[in-house]
Amino acid sequence: MLVVPVDGFHSLPLATVKLRDPSFTSSCRSLSRCLSLLQRSNFNAKRQQQCYGSLRNLVCLQGVESDAAADADDDEEDGEIRGKTDESLLRQVELQQQQINQLLSMMTTQQEQKSKPEEDEEPPPKQVEEPMPQTDPSPAQNSPPRTSFSQHGMPPQPLQPPPPPQRHQAPVAPAVATTAMSPLKAMLFVDGTWLYYSIHERQDYLCPIIKKYGRGWQRKYYFDWSALPRVICQALYEHDDGWAVQSRPVEIARVSVFTSYKAHTNPNSYRFQMYQDMSKANFDVHMMETVGKSEKCVDINIAVEMLHYATVPNAYDVALLLTGDKDFIPAMIRTRQKGRKVGLVSMRSGCNKALSEIPTDSNNHNEHNHNIRDYDVVWIEDYLDELIKPRTDVKIPVDWGALTPFTAMKVISDFISQSGDLMTRGVSSRDLGRYLKRLEIGHGSNKRTLLDEIKISYGGLHQYFFASGCFSTHALNDQEMDLAGQSDRSYWVRLRSDADMTLMRAAKADELSDIEKEFFDSYSLEPLEDKKESYFHSLLLQRKLQSSENKNPNFNPYEPDFKPDVNHHFQATNGDANNHQQEAQEEELELPEELTQDFSTLTVAKLKDFCRGNGLKVSGTKAELLERIQEFVDVRVEELEKEHEEKLLQQQQSRQVVMDNPQDPMNGSEPVAQDGDIGYLEALVIEFAKASGGKANSRELGRYLSANRASPKRMQLSNNQIRVSALQELKENHGSIKGFVANKPSLFEMKPIDRSEFSDPDDPHNRYTFYVALREPPLTSSVSARPQATEQRAY
Repeated sequence: MLVVPVDGFHSLPLATVKLRDPSFTSSCRSLSRCLSLLQRSNFNAKRQQQCYGSLRNLVCLQGVESDAAADADDDEEDGEIRGKTDESLLRQVELQQQQINQLLSMMTTQQEQKSKPEEDEEPPPKQVEEPMPQTDPSPAQNSPPRTSFSQHGMPPQPLQPPPPPQRHQAPVAPAVATTAMSPLKAMLFVDGTWLYYSIHERQDYLCPIIKKYGRGWQRKYYFDWSALPRVICQALYEHDDGWAVQSRPVEIARVSVFTSYKAHTNPNSYRFQMYQDMSKANFDVHMMETVGKSEKCVDINIAVEMLHYATVPNAYDVALLLTGDKDFIPAMIRTRQKGRKVGLVSMRSGCNKALSEIPTDSNNHNEHNHNIRDYDVVWIEDYLDELIKPRTDVKIPVDWGALTPFTAMKVISDFISQSGDLMTRGVSSRDLGRYLKRLEIGHGSNKRTLLDEIKISYGGLHQYFFASGCFSTHALNDQEMDLAGQSDRSYWVRLRSDADMTLMRAAKADELSDIEKEFFDSYSLEPLEDKKESYFHSLLLQRKLQSSENKNPNFNPYEPDFKPDVNHHFQATNGDANNHQQEAQEEELELPEELTQDFSTLTVAKLKDFCRGNGLKVSGTKAELLERIQEFVDVRVEELEKEHEEKLLQQQQSRQVVMDNPQDPMNGSEPVAQDGDIGYLEALVIEFAKASGGKANSRELGRYLSANRASPKRMQLSNNQIRVSALQELKENHGSIKGFVANKPSLFEMKPIDRSEFSDPDDPHNRYTFYVALREPPLTSSVSARPQATEQRAY
C-alpha cells in the first residue's frame, strides 16, 4: 500500500488496490512525484486544492478494486469484466500519463519562478489540453460502475467514467477587457428658470407633458427629480461614445440649479414648489431675488460655475448642461478646450437649434462651426414615464380640471371687451380675478369658482394667460407702481391682435363638457354693466395716471361716462373735488405686519402658533400649514381692502358735499382758492419756494408746513383747542403735496430731482421726493391772505 502525505490535505491512498499492469505502477510513481512537487511549490491554498482535486480524479479513473475479500460470485463477474476492458484501460493509462507529464512540466516551471521576486502574483498560464482520442464504445464503458468496500468496511464513492476533456483554443488577438470600469464623474448644471417655463408654462400644443397627461397634470402627477440624474446617466451610457472601444458609465456626483424669483412669490405656486422639490432631492439650488422686470445673472452664474470646476483637478470628467438657451455655447466650447467632455439635456419644444443640430460649414459665418457636445442630446420627453409619477396623497374630484381652453378664454375676452374705450392700458388682473371668483361652475359638492378651476387646470391666472395665446400681460411701470403702491402685485391684461382668430380655433377644437354647457346656459354679461364695480381698480389706477400727467383732470373713475358741466364754476369745483377724491385714494392701505411676513421662513411650531391664534386647524405638514395660512391671509387682506375702499368712498362723498357748497358758512373753513387765486396755503408755499431759490424740496416743504399753524378759519373750526398744522389742512383739502401742486398748475409745477443731489441716494424716502417750482411770473392774487408764519408756529 502506497500512501503519500501532503501538508494541508488528507493522506491520499494511491495503492489500496491490486496493480495489474506495470505502466499503471509507473503512473502511481509519477503521481507521487507530482504530490511531492506540489508540497514544495509556492501555490496558494486555493491553487493547491485545485491540483489536488485533479490528481484525485486521475486516480479514480483507473477502475481499481479493493483488497477486501469479495464473494465468489463477484470475483467471477469481475474476471469477465476485466478481460473485456484490459485494452481500453491501456489506452486510458497512456492518456493519463500524458496529462501527468503536463502537470509535472507546469509545476517545474512554477518551481523555477519561485526564486524570482514579483510584486504581484500572476496566475499560471492556461495549458492547452490535448483532445482525447476517439475510441469505439465498449460494453465496459457502458456498464454501471462497481461498488467496492474499503478496509474499514464503508462503501466508497462509486467510480465514475472520465468526463470528456474540453478543448481550448488560444486567442490570436487580445480580447476586450470585461472587467468593471470606473464610471466617469459628471456634474449637472441646470438652468432653473428655463426648465420651469419648459415644464409648467408651455402652450398646450407645444408641451409634451400636457399632451401625454392632460392639462392640470400637476394636481394628479408629480415630477420625480430624484430620478432625473439616474435617467440621464442611463441615457448617456446607451449612447454611442464615439472613439471609445467600450462605453464607459457616467455617474452624476452633483446637481447645481440656478434660478431666481421675486420675493413675494406665492409659496403654493408651481414655481416655488418645483425648487422646493429639487432641494429635497439633494440638488444644490442657488436662488437669486428678482428685483426688476427680468432676472439677472442666472446665465452668467451657470457659465462661471461650469468653467470654474473645469479648471479644478478631478472635479468632474463630464459637464452636463440642462438648458435650451444658445447663450451657453461659448461656455460649452471653453469647457471642452479644458479637456472635459460636455453633454446636453433639453426638451425639443424649447431647445435652440444651435444647440441640438450638427455644426455647419465654417464658410457660413452666420452659424457656429465648433463642436460643443461629446454625446447625443438627452431629450427629457423621451423618458416621461420614468420621470412623471402619479400622486397618491391628493384626491381630486373627477370633473375637476376638465375645463377646456375655450370656456375661460371666452369669459376673459368678454370681460376685457366690455371695458370699452375706458381701459386704454388694459384691465387690472385684480379686477379680473374678482370677476372670475364670482362666477361658479359645477353643482353640488363639486361646485367651485371659475378662478379655482383655472388654478387647478393651469396653476394660476398668469400661467393660463401665457399658455392660451389669446392674451398678453404687462407689468406696472415705475410710475404706475408708485401710484398703485409697493404692495400692489397686479398687472395689466390685454387682448392680443389675433385674439378673435385664436378664440374661433378654440371653439372649433374643443368639445364642451356637460358642466360647461350648463355654465353657458346661465352665463350673462349683465353684471359687467356696472363699470364702477367691475373695473374699480383699473379705473382708479388710470385716473391716477391721468391726473399726474395733467390730462383730463375732470375724469371721475366712479362715473365712467362723466361729462363736465358747461358752467365753469361748477366745472372747477367738481374738478377740485375729483382731485381730492383721487389724492385720497393715494392713501395706501397699510396691512398688519402679521399679514405681510414671509411665512415660509417660519418653523412648524411658529406656524402652528399662528394657526392657533387665528382659529385655524393646527394639524398637518408644513406645506399644509402654509397653504392654510395663505388662504386665511388672502381672505383677511380682501376684507381689509373692502373696508378701506368703503372708508375712502365715505370720505369722497363728504368732500363732495363740501365742494358743492363752498360758501356755506356751516363749513366753518375758508373756501378753497381756485386755480390762480392765492390763499393762505398758497402764500405759505410761495414764501418757502422763494426763500429756497424758486423751487423747494417737497420733503422740506412738508416740514415747513407742519411747523406752521393752519388758516384762521380752520383753527376756528377746532375752537382753537386742537393744534392743527398747515400741512394737515393741505392734506384735508388736497390729499397730499403732489395733489396740491396738481390743482394749482398756474402757480406751481413739479420737477424731478437728480439723485446725485441727495446725501444718501439709496434712502428709500428719496424715491418719492420732487421739487415744487414756482411758475414765472406768478399770477396776481385775488385773495390776499399773507400768512404770519413767525407768529403762528405750531409749536
